[in-house]
Amino acid sequence: SFGSGNEDGAFDINSNNGLIRVRDPTHLDYEQRSSIRLIVVARTEGHSPLFGYATVKVDLIDANDNSPRFTQVNYATVVWEGNSKGTFVAQVSATDDDSGENAAISYHIVDGNPDNAFAIDPPLSGIVKTNIVLDREIRDSYYLTIMASDQGQPQKTGTAMLRISVVDINDNKPTFPPHTNVSIVEDAEVGSLVTTVTANDVDTAPPLTYALMPSQGAAATDVSAFSIDRFTGKILLAQPLDFERQSSYSVQVRESEGRKRPPPFVLVLHFDAN
Repeated sequence: SFGSGNEDGAFDINSNNGLIRVRDPTHLDYEQRSSIRLIVVARTEGHSPLFGYATVKVDLIDANDNSPRFTQVNYATVVWEGNSKGTFVAQVSATDDDSGENAAISYHIVDGNPDNAFAIDPPLSGIVKTNIVLDREIRDSYYLTIMASDQGQPQKTGTAMLRISVVDINDNKPTFPPHTNVSIVEDAEVGSLVTTVTANDVDTAPPLTYALMPSQGAAATDVSAFSIDRFTGKILLAQPLDFERQSSYSVQVRESEGRKRPPPFVLVLHFDAN
């Protein structure tokens, strides 16, 4: 019989030959205790029994019965566009209650990774790096499904989501659509809308603002005759016009950083109101 160590009834012993068997395997959990110390008692029959004692140590072998668990179900991070390949993005981590090979975890991106934009290198590290040069104008966010796999048999896995937002940098020049000559009547009131200029910029920042400047070879008075709303690009008449004094004006619009200038807009007075 057992003297001690079998209080939970995990084992059974044959009283005749001493054969010990597993009685209840639910009490055999390597993660709770890796070995069990049993005290076996032998006794003689009769009115004055004699007793003998032996110690049996049972070492449990770890079974791969636990799946890797990530420290978070959902991760989120940001990364700048334009960074070189191999830039650090994030590090994910999972744990496994098993031991040895059953707890050795490797990480893999299994979904949400178009163009193989990201890689985990080395696989055992959980470190996510860029695998291409990111362009926010092509894709502004990624939702990666990352799998953690142990090395046991059968293999166990766990998954987590990593949301990556790509931060915009000012890497694109604004462009101006073609603009035809603009006509305006001579007796137009000061403050009248002449035309609206709009530049296109696929970047999100900085916001565009507009300013007027003389066209090449044009007089400074050409600019003073008009004003522009720096935020909307609306060009307004700033002073009365006189066809006999000047019948055409040439001004150029530039955006806030002067990275690209459009062709001049020629404003033509198309008739004399007098």
